[in-house]
Amino acid sequence: MLIPVPEPTPEALRAAVERIVPSRVPALTQHLFEATTNAQQTQSLAPLRAFVHS
Repeated sequence: MLIPVPEPTPEALRAAVERIVPSRVPALTQHLFEATTNAQQTQSLAPLRAFVHS
């Protein structure tokens, strides 16, 4: 089954993961939490950009 490439937003990425491999949603959520925390601590958007691209 082919699906379109999701938009590079957390919501779109989560929706794609839920559709393809629902069991990976907790890992995705944890990764997003870590990226958000790191972005706040470093006062940089780089961790969030890295999350979206991974």
